[in-house]
Amino acid sequence: MKQNIEEVRNMFNLKDQVDIVTGGAGALGSAMALGLAAYGANVVVTGRTLSTLESTVKQVAQEFKMGDVVNLGIGIPTQVANALPEGVKIILQSENGYMGVGPVPEAGKEDPDTVNAGGQYATILPGGCCFDSAMSFAIIRGGHVDATVLGALQVDVEEI
Repeated sequence: MKQNIEEVRNMFNLKDQVDIVTGGAGALGSAMALGLAAYGANVVVTGRTLSTLESTVKQVAQEFKMGDVVNLGIGIPTQVANALPEGVKIILQSENGYMGVGPVPEAGKEDPDTVNAGGQYATILPGGCCFDSAMSFAIIRGGHVDATVLGALQVDVEEI
């Protein structure tokens, strides 16, 4: 069965569903970003300097609306939890089985059993919960999140 590009785009519509942050503006990151943007994903390609990454994280954090449920991937995306605008309350979901992820804990208050998907110390906000990986991916793949923030190397065009 032959399909035209518009039919394929409609099958993999990512509009308002995916925000992608790539850690480099090289050929691979740019090619992936262009391909995913063609499917409607909100894509931010950044360089690798600390100031550029911080700026990009803040830019992505501005995209969310009050009450959004947002999945954060590993790497750069985990930093979004610390960059949310004042007054914007969203629910962060982590692939390793947390709903209600908060910011990085203060020094000395880390809990070794509470980490984000990247293995960094995290907090769980009041009302948050934990569950197994199967439930976590059912939430993500089942369309129960408003947005997902991924690093470029987490993206597989065959799985979109």
